[in-house]
Amino acid sequence: MRRTPLKRKSKNPRKVLLAKADRLLQDYYRLKWKDKPCMCCNEKMELCHHFVLKSHSNRLRFEELNLIPICNFCHSKVHGFHGEILNGLIILSKGEKWLKEISRLKQDTTYKLPITRLRELIEFYQEKINELK
Repeated sequence: MRRTPLKRKSKNPRKVLLAKADRLLQDYYRLKWKDKPCMCCNEKMELCHHFVLKSHSNRLRFEELNLIPICNFCHSKVHGFHGEILNGLIILSKGEKWLKEISRLKQDTTYKLPITRLRELIEFYQEKINELK
């Protein structure tokens, strides 16, 4: 019987900082938006969904405009079979002006996230989390 190899944590400093910044972003917005309901079903918000996926735009990865308060159940549906329907609900809720701005920002493919910027983001989110606690 073959065992599945364990996934190793990256030693790449940029990837380590990126993962830490992503975790802090989620922690910060969970605290900041603790009273916001899920945008799809009005249940309790549990995480922030990136409307434009993180892998599709470095520019929008840490942009509040791209974050959607959502519950875990709806988040699994957004990335699954009912994704188009829920994305349509989000677009209707946010409006045409929001969609145009998201589309404009997504076009910026030259935006890079250097290690110095990731360190700034980590420090920023840590300070903001401490303020909210």
